[in-house]
Amino acid sequence: MDRNARDRQLRPSKFLTLTTTEDGRLLLHNSLTGAIAAIAPAQAEQARHFLRSKAADLPRETNLEEQLAEAGFLVPIGTDEDGSAMDQYLAKYGTSHLQLIILPTEQCNFRCVYCYESFSRGAMPSEVQKALKECVARQVNLERLNITWFGGEPLVAADVVVNLQQYFSQHCKRHGIEFSSTLVSNGYLLTPAVADKLLHLGLSHLQITLDGTAAEHNKRRHLMDGGETFEKIMVNLRYLKQRTERVRVTLRHNYDRRNLSHAPEFIELMAREFADDPRFEFVFEPIGKWGGQNDSVLDVYEGKERAATKIHLQRLAKEAGFRNAYQAQVLRPNGFVCYAADPRSFVVGSDGTLYKCTVELDKNERNVVGRLTQDGKLMVDWQKVALWTESNGAWRQNSKCTGCFFLPACFGAICPKEWLDRADVTCPPEKRFIGETLRTIALRSVNDGAQRSGSAAVERGAGASSQTELAGGKLSGRPNS
Repeated sequence: MDRNARDRQLRPSKFLTLTTTEDGRLLLHNSLTGAIAAIAPAQAEQARHFLRSKAADLPRETNLEEQLAEAGFLVPIGTDEDGSAMDQYLAKYGTSHLQLIILPTEQCNFRCVYCYESFSRGAMPSEVQKALKECVARQVNLERLNITWFGGEPLVAADVVVNLQQYFSQHCKRHGIEFSSTLVSNGYLLTPAVADKLLHLGLSHLQITLDGTAAEHNKRRHLMDGGETFEKIMVNLRYLKQRTERVRVTLRHNYDRRNLSHAPEFIELMAREFADDPRFEFVFEPIGKWGGQNDSVLDVYEGKERAATKIHLQRLAKEAGFRNAYQAQVLRPNGFVCYAADPRSFVVGSDGTLYKCTVELDKNERNVVGRLTQDGKLMVDWQKVALWTESNGAWRQNSKCTGCFFLPACFGAICPKEWLDRADVTCPPEKRFIGETLRTIALRSVNDGAQRSGSAAVERGAGASSQTELAGGKLSGRPNS
């Protein structure tokens, strides 16, 4: 904090959350800065007084007050936090970035019991691949390109993925563009040979779904002919662990009432295999009824129980040894904003059709927002796009948003589809259970490494990088994928 800061009156941030751990540490989160911190029990009460007092009641010139101000938990009187939040939000959606969620094929080698896709089209033809290359080359002001390989199962058309990944990687390197890419896969076709190619071409993130131990997974996520898939996926994951690349691997577990009882055993199994590798993380998503042919027989969680179950599973994974940076990452500013709410994000079908949402695809005409032309132009119906992106501003008319401590994390845009369906904003489960979420992040996993001690300055930042220590304390895709 600068020398004049001590002379300014401070107040608690309006975007502050406080909770306490079982061992007496005070946990703090600021949804505007993304800062997450913990305060040792010896100073927790003093910090709690600072953070619940009016400016006139705050004692002056204390080291702890300095640290709280450095992290943004205390802010000067007159600070326009709402304006800062909006500036941060708008900056994310400038024209310097482009996100393309590409379907190399709309076919799949699996037939998962809860799938909502129709598998109506095959692999992306060469002319659409060429158009995608032209599209990226046209983005003269591009600073960041994010590609997600989707499906169907994208590796059914692995040649398409390799062809385009190679071009995007080389183009971005040549022009100084920040490039990131994610593969959302069932993992069955991610053989060592395929993994070698994709990692060599700069793939930065993988999401692989497993729905339980072998017996449970094979009942729910089997091949088209009913064949088993679990063991081959595990072989492929073990190979990824042997690789030295800094690739992030998200292990996803889709849950409902029928497989939840197997979750603790499954988490322990995966922890023995992968929890000692910091590149691996575990995320849990509730199965939903998204228009699949088996919707009527799915036994899904709803409402508060759905959210509470997710938080509970995340805690089990952390206790088992997974670091689970996912939760801290989504607590960053805009961390819960859906890709469909971004006007510079498009789903590209294998035939070049442009969509906004991967759940609806062509099931609803409102989701078909344009087409990729042969010369690489994005011919977009911006009125349709606005249907999805205008949920960004829905919070302004919603009383539960305007005064919400969690506003900068989601801006009411966690799911534009639900906003379109119900004309109401959806709150993230991590908001409803923010205390338990922070306690899970703060758990001292056996794989967290040495604990720090002593007084430490607070670092401002976002997500996992902002997990900080105060005065001796220490501190992830689509539905049904």
